[in-house]
Amino acid sequence: MAIAFKADGGYNNAGQVTGTATVTLTVPTNTNGDLLIMFASSLDSTSAKNITTPAGWTSYTSIASNGDSLGPFFTKLHIFYRYASSEPGTYNVTCSGMAGGAASGIEGNIRSYSGASGPFGVGNPFNSNNSVITTNAGKTTSTVPAFTETFDPGELYVVIGLGQLGGTNPSVSNYNPATSDSFFNAGNFNSYNIADYSPSSSPGSMVLTWSSTLGGVNDAIALAFTLLPTLLWVTSPNIVQPTITTLSLINKTSQASVTRKRKNLLGKF
Repeated sequence: MAIAFKADGGYNNAGQVTGTATVTLTVPTNTNGDLLIMFASSLDSTSAKNITTPAGWTSYTSIASNGDSLGPFFTKLHIFYRYASSEPGTYNVTCSGMAGGAASGIEGNIRSYSGASGPFGVGNPFNSNNSVITTNAGKTTSTVPAFTETFDPGELYVVIGLGQLGGTNPSVSNYNPATSDSFFNAGNFNSYNIADYSPSSSPGSMVLTWSSTLGGVNDAIALAFTLLPTLLWVTSPNIVQPTITTLSLINKTSQASVTRKRKNLLGKF
């Protein structure tokens, strides 16, 4: 089964609007077994803050900025995942230790994918990840380095660019290589830019070109990861698959065992 982007739950930055440490994220369209990926980030004027892993979710990775030159403001991006199972409409995400005020809070987004999972539909669905932090004022590009991984045909590359520039909400105007299923939403201080593409070999570098009214981006995090298709795990050459001959022998052995047990039982009467 090929991996397919299914839906986007939409961006919510209510936490940044109010300076509170809780935000409610909408669960996108899904069916049981779909992979749900949560992108959640904190913004604070004192230091990068950790977001608490929501109940029922698993933390995959996180990356913190070094603090921009305007605030400074510190951003930390977290990636969580879970497999859909009679999902509620929303999830609450919280963060502790916020300084408070309109320049601090949390934001996030949830996306759903079908056909991606760890071994046999459970476990870690990620193959690899890479990231880059940009902290130079007016920077126009962020380049995620090439991956060093064992490439699996059918994997999906997902990238998120989180940009900030004095409240101007820079957007990614171009991805190279080209992507699909792109999403953009501007918050009060940060913007979310998410997109996918299906590589034909181990991914090379990914260049995100930033655009804003001030000409670029001041503080940005670009994080990319690859998802593994469910079918590849099941048919992996590292997993011994039973052959028809093996199954036939197992069946004959089971039948012989049943016959012996019946004879033993009859011999008791």
